[in-house]
Amino acid sequence: MTIEASKLEANRARLLQILTGERTPENDLAYFDEDGATYDALALEDHDPAWLLAAARDRRYPLAGRQNLVMNLVRLQAELWIELEAEDPTMPRYPR
Repeated sequence: MTIEASKLEANRARLLQILTGERTPENDLAYFDEDGATYDALALEDHDPAWLLAAARDRRYPLAGRQNLVMNLVRLQAELWIELEAEDPTMPRYPR
């Protein structure tokens, strides 16, 4: 299945809002509770995983934003969660 470039750009834009802290579970609960973040992340996991991995690993974004993003990933969650654990020892351990 292919996806339009404009839809991927919209997915990236919403995920960038998570990364920067502009969109959080505290200020946009519906987006997170109704799986908007997960659907946006899944589209990029399927169609642009390189962008998603690079963005989640980019330390220019606040740790809290990267954690919020990683919590909504599906296939890439374990790998990135373990990386964030190394950065923040107070973060809950990923089940191994």
